[in-house]
Amino acid sequence: MRTLLLIVAIAALPRPALADPKLESKQHFEAATKAHKDGRFGDALTELMVAYALDPRPELIYAIAQIHVKLGQCPQAITFYERFLATNPKPEHAARAHQAIEVCKTNPPPPEAQQADTTNSREDLGLAATENLRKAKEAEVLVAIEQRKAEEARIARERELAREKLYDRHPTRKWTYVGAGLGAATLVTGGVFALMSRSAHSSFTDAGCGDRDQLLTTSEIAACRDDADRGERYARLGNVLLAAGGAVFAASAIVFFLDPGNVERPEQAATRLTISPGSIQFVTRW
Repeated sequence: MRTLLLIVAIAALPRPALADPKLESKQHFEAATKAHKDGRFGDALTELMVAYALDPRPELIYAIAQIHVKLGQCPQAITFYERFLATNPKPEHAARAHQAIEVCKTNPPPPEAQQADTTNSREDLGLAATENLRKAKEAEVLVAIEQRKAEEARIARERELAREKLYDRHPTRKWTYVGAGLGAATLVTGGVFALMSRSAHSSFTDAGCGDRDQLLTTSEIAACRDDADRGERYARLGNVLLAAGGAVFAASAIVFFLDPGNVERPEQAATRLTISPGSIQFVTRW
């Protein structure tokens, strides 16, 4: 089980974007081959696990099982032999795997690593030392995984905050503010024209333009006509602006109060304004 965890842990480690996993796997396999020839089966197992994590080929599973046999770890070897058989290998390879499983179950061989340590003085790695080294490497891998998880969690939080800033739960409300402002401005302008119309009619009345019994000079008649025209013109403008402003303001208020907001947060911003040297692009998602 520890071997499987180490393989998964090594596979989860971050690697440079330009690295070739298959090439790296081949290099680790060559290192495992050299370690196997030197009798350093623990190192060979570690290199094979790294090679398999980089390029999960069936033949590497078989090699890992063989190294476990040499280390006297038949239960782990049987596990990897069975995983190798699950890849549907060629009949002759499958027969070898079945034979190795039967040998492990009936007559498990002694660890060759111990024999190598007693006969090969140039190696200072016994079985216990190899196991400790593997545990140390496993601990390093687990620490790296935890660090990577923490970094991924931090990046995910930052992305979530960035998306939250872009998210507008009520995308139409900004337009209701604009509409209400325009409606209010139109109402004020219509009110001004209404006052101007009233002023013109007051001037018309004060000058006695409406009194038929009063004699007026030519200039006074012209002034009366001017007041009448201005009053009528301002009255029409005031009525139109008051009606339009009231309608826009009322519509904006209705949309503001009836807007339910987004049911789900969109993946993109509801409104996006892009300004470039040659164009201005405004996109609204409804």
